[in-house]
Amino acid sequence: MKRLYEIEKLRLREIALLFGCSPQAVHYRLSRCGVDFRPAGVSRPRKPLFEREYIYNLYIAKQLSARRIADELDCSMTDIYNASATTRSHVGGPEAPDASIRNWRN
Repeated sequence: MKRLYEIEKLRLREIALLFGCSPQAVHYRLSRCGVDFRPAGVSRPRKPLFEREYIYNLYIAKQLSARRIADELDCSMTDIYNASATTRSHVGGPEAPDASIRNWRN
């Protein structure tokens, strides 16, 4: 657990999922080992979860809903909406390069 938190910079919640316990249990164990905790809100830098083209393909070509995509990719619908709106590569079609998934079928 200590290596996952300090070296790999996983969050308590992510470690808890790996071990099948609560984040509070992870915090308790790490505090017993003398771990210095990061301030709240500080986490590892994150890469974009998905490419916009991949989401576009699932949403338009395969006709999956945003909720279904989120379920299949094990993420939130917000992650899907953010990835579709913030990736600037043009996918083709009449929509603007930064059009969100919410506008793809309109």
